Amino acid sequence: LQTQPVPDELRLWGVESVDDVVKRLKERANHRRTVSVDRVADLGLRWEDEGPTRSKSGYFARMGERDYRLSDGAVKSLNRLMSGPQLKHWNKYQDRNAFVKAAINILDNPDRREHGGMFMRHDGLEINCFLPSNYVMRDSHEMLTDFVGMLDDNIGDIRGVSSSEEGYGDRCIYRVIMGDNLMPAARAEYGQYMMFMLSMSETGQCDSTTSLGLYRTVCTNSAIREQTLSRWNNRSGGESKFYDATGETIRMTGYLKSQFSQVFGELFNLRLEHDPIELLNTMQQGKIITREHWVTSKVHAELPTEDGRPCTTHYDLFNAMTHGAKELSSLNAREQAEQTTLHLFTAPGGLYQELRSAMNRQRIRN
Repeated sequence: LQTQPVPDELRLWGVESVDDVVKRLKERANHRRTVSVDRVADLGLRWEDEGPTRSKSGYFARMGERDYRLSDGAVKSLNRLMSGPQLKHWNKYQDRNAFVKAAINILDNPDRREHGGMFMRHDGLEINCFLPSNYVMRDSHEMLTDFVGMLDDNIGDIRGVSSSEEGYGDRCIYRVIMGDNLMPAARAEYGQYMMFMLSMSETGQCDSTTSLGLYRTVCTNSAIREQTLSRWNNRSGGESKFYDATGETIRMTGYLKSQFSQVFGELFNLRLEHDPIELLNTMQQGKIITREHWVTSKVHAELPTEDGRPCTTHYDLFNAMTHGAKELSSLNAREQAEQTTLHLFTAPGGLYQELRSAMNRQRIRN
C-alpha cells in the first residue's frame, strides 16, 4: 500500500509513513518463530542463577542445541495457562524450580492435553510467550495493513502512523492519522486530527482492539472514543466479528469528524468556571481518573499553554489531561486515560455534568 508523504508538522513529532512502519514490523516478524509444544517436560525448563555461565538469572529452555531465556512476559503467559484459584503467582515460589514442576504437573496432565497443546513464540534470542492452541497468531504488520486498507478504501487521506510499543511486540499501539487539522483556529503543530487506533500484542499480553478518536499534535498523543471500541481476544471464531465491527466503526469517521469539529470549536474559547486544579481534584475524588493521571495532569495544568497563557479554557484543560495521559507508566493505563479524557469533554452535558454525576455516584457509594 503506497501512501502520501507525512506532513512536516507531523514528521517533526515522530509520525512515520504507513510504508515505513509496515516495513519495520515485517522485519521484526521475520525474526519471530512459532513452535508447537506438546509437553512442557520436553523443553528442559529450569531456573539458573547468574554466574560464570549465565550473565543474567532467569528461566531457560532448550531447543535443539541451544538454550533460550524466557522473557518476563513468557513466564507470565505460562503462569496464565496454568490458571486455577489456588495457583501461586510465578514469582511467589521460594524454590524457582518448583514453578517449573507445577507447570509440568498441570499442563502435561493427560486430561488437559486432550484439549490441545500450546504454542511458544521466540525471536531467536528469547522465548517471548506461551499461548493456548486456539490462539490466532497475528503479527502487527498483518493487522495494521488490513485496517489501513479498509481506511484507505473508505476515507483515504492517510497522513501517517504514530507508534507506541512495549517489549518486543508485547504491547503495541498504532495511531493512524487521517485528514486535515480539525482546529483551524490553532496552529497546525497544536492541532488535532481524526485518528484510527489499533491496540494489540504479538505475544498474547492483551486483547486486540480498534477505535476512533483524535490525534493531538500538541502532545503527540491521542484521545479515544470508547463507544467505537471493538475487541477480540484472539481466540478462534471471533476474528470475523471483530473485523466486521471495525468496518462499521470506520464508516462512522465522517460523522465523528463533523461532531468533533463542532464540539472542540466551542471548547476552544469556552472558559472554565473553576480553577483547573480544583477540577482535577474533583475528578480524582470522584474516581473518574486514576491517581497517577491526576498527578501528571496537574503538572501540565499548572504550566503555560503553547501560546503562553494560563490554563483557562476547556480546551486548555483537555490538552493538559492528554499531555498527562502520555506520561503514564504503561500503555494500558495510557489508553484508559485517553478514553476517559475524551468522554469527559464530549459527553452530553459536557465536563460539569460528568463531574456532578460522578460525585453523586461517589456519595451514594459512601
